[in-house]
Amino acid sequence: MKKISISVFLITLLVCLTLKPAAIGAPELKPYSFLTIPKGSFFKGVNQRQINTATADEGDEVTFIASTDTWCAEAKIIPKDSIYKGYIEELNEPVQGTNAAMKIKINKVIFPDNTELDINANVTYKGSTTIGGELTPPLEYSRIPHYIYYPRVYKGVLQYVPGNKRFFGSHLVINPGAEMIIMLNEDFKALSADF
Repeated sequence: MKKISISVFLITLLVCLTLKPAAIGAPELKPYSFLTIPKGSFFKGVNQRQINTATADEGDEVTFIASTDTWCAEAKIIPKDSIYKGYIEELNEPVQGTNAAMKIKINKVIFPDNTELDINANVTYKGSTTIGGELTPPLEYSRIPHYIYYPRVYKGVLQYVPGNKRFFGSHLVINPGAEMIIMLNEDFKALSADF
């Protein structure tokens, strides 16, 4: 009986070792040469140097670093420490009532092994490609009377509302280490990287 159970065990082991992984239910991974990442996809990047609208000009180079690996299914498409290179596409100085604003364009991604790929993306902030440009607080408030009708009684209330004048805008600063979101403007053909 002992010889039969040992021989059954050895035959089962031999059959399992000779079968392909797909035949016993394990998924078979396909090798990717490249993947198409659709327009509107997001990546995270960490700013490398201070970007200040007081000292920057349109066309100045900016760099962001990928802080984590970016995966698509089982493929690593952008490895950690890859560099997103770009430039300041548009710069608006602060004015009365509005803070400074800028748009940052990303046009290259450089992998750790110095492989370069072209990319068409923008740095976004709060869902917009324009960073900054918020309204400044009101400089003055006006008192406006409002009348409320209660049953059989009119009652007046003075309410403060923002006036026409606002504070002068301030410059925009993106500090080193700030994590920003990079959004694709068009499809990106990414290499399946195994770094």
